[in-house]
Amino acid sequence: MSSDNKVIRLFISGFGGTGKSYLIENLVLWNKLKRNKNTAVAAPTGIAAFNIQGLTVHRLLQLPVEQGGTAKYKPLSDNALKRIRQSLKNRFFAHQTKKTVGLVKYIHVVFGDLLQLPPMREEFAFISLTRSQIDKYIKGMLSFNLWTLFEYEELTINMRQKNDKGYSEILGKLRLGYLTNSDIETLLKRKISFSSNIPSKSLHELCQYLSNLPTNTVCLMPTKDMCSILNNTMLNKLECEEIKLIANDCYKCPKRLEKRVLQILNEDDDNACGISRVMTIKIGCKIMIRRNIDVSIGLVNGTIATVIAVTKGKTGIDSVTIRLQSNQEYSIKQLEYQFQILDQVFITREKFPICLSYAITIHKSQGLSLENAVIDAGMSIFSCGQTYVTLSRVTKLEGLHLINLDPSSIKADESAIKEYNRLRNQYRTDLDIYNIPVKDVYKNSS
Repeated sequence: MSSDNKVIRLFISGFGGTGKSYLIENLVLWNKLKRNKNTAVAAPTGIAAFNIQGLTVHRLLQLPVEQGGTAKYKPLSDNALKRIRQSLKNRFFAHQTKKTVGLVKYIHVVFGDLLQLPPMREEFAFISLTRSQIDKYIKGMLSFNLWTLFEYEELTINMRQKNDKGYSEILGKLRLGYLTNSDIETLLKRKISFSSNIPSKSLHELCQYLSNLPTNTVCLMPTKDMCSILNNTMLNKLECEEIKLIANDCYKCPKRLEKRVLQILNEDDDNACGISRVMTIKIGCKIMIRRNIDVSIGLVNGTIATVIAVTKGKTGIDSVTIRLQSNQEYSIKQLEYQFQILDQVFITREKFPICLSYAITIHKSQGLSLENAVIDAGMSIFSCGQTYVTLSRVTKLEGLHLINLDPSSIKADESAIKEYNRLRNQYRTDLDIYNIPVKDVYKNSS
C-alpha cells in the first residue's frame, strides 16, 4: 500500500478475535501519519460502525434505507453526489462487512468473516446477482460481480483466546459448524444447574446466578424478546423508582406521511441502530455504552457501567451519571443520531447512548471481547454462525456460563466455506483447505 497510483482492492478476513477492528484502527492511523490522508471507515450497521469509529455505509454514501429489505435503485440527487464526492475526496476506504461491496472507486479494503453471522435477508457478496436483482437494484446498468476484483488476505492469530489454547481449538471447529463429543462434554461442564424446570422459577434462579458473577458479566441471547424478559426481570429486582429516558425526535415530511412516520417510530426499536426511543432505568442498574463517547477515558462502545444518578431538567432527564468498573464517574448527555425511515424522510434523534446490559442479543455482541458471559445457545439459535459468534466473545473457557447448548443448532454456511477454500487456493496456499463438515458429526466423533 505504499504506492498512491496502484488500485488496491483487498478483502481481509479472519475468525473472531484475530484483530480485524484493531487493524482498521491502525490502518486509519498509518494512512494519516504516513500519507497525510484521511480514511473513510464504514460498516453495514450502526453498532458495527460505532465499533470501528466509523459511519454506516448508508449514511456515508447517502444510500436509501428500506424497512425489511434492500432499497430499489434510485439515482442520487445532485446535492447528495456533491456531498459524497467532497467527503470521499482523496480518501482511503476501509469497509467492514459480511454482505456487500459498494460501487465506489474509493473502496480499497473490506474486512469481515463470512462464517460469523450471515447477511440478514440477503445473499453474500460473492454470490452473483440474478437478472431480476440487477433490474431491481441497478436498473439494468452494465453489471459484473465486483467481488472478483478483490484480492485476499487472512489474519490467523487468535488474540482474544490466546491464553486458552484448548478453548481456541474448540472455537476453530465450532466456526466450521461441528464439534466432537469430547468438545461438547467440555462445554457442558460450563452449563448452569437449575433446580427447577418451571420457566418462571428458573428465570429467577438465573437472575440470582447473574447477581453473584463479576459486574462486567453480560448475558448473550439469540432474540430480542429473550433479552427483554431478562433485562426487565433484573431491573424489577431493584427496589427503587423507575426512570423513563425518552428520545427527542425531529423530522420533516409531507402531511400525508406523518401518520406512517409516527407509526414506524412507535413500533420499530431498530430504526435507530438498535437504540430504542424509550428506555426504562433505575439507580443501580447495569448499562452498556453503545457509542464511542471518549476513547481516552474509556467511554467506548461496549463499556459496562452502573447508573448512580440522573439530573432532571424542565423537559426531562438532562444527564445520566454512571460509574465505571474503575470507579471513575462520568455524566453522559444525549447524543444525536440521524437515520432514514422512508424515502426522503430523515429522523434526527437525541438519545442517551446506553442500553440495559444484563442481556444483549448475540447480533449486538459482535466485536465485543468479554471476560465473563452467560450464554443461551439452545434451541432458540436460528442462524448459521450464531453459536460460534456468541461463544467466541468470551476470552477463556472459565468465563463461559451456559444456560443451554444445543449441538444440533451448530451450523456453518457451506457456501461460505467453499468460498474461503477458493480464496485460500488462490491467495493463501500456505493455509489448509477447510473440510466441509459432515452433518451430525458431533454424534459420532470423539
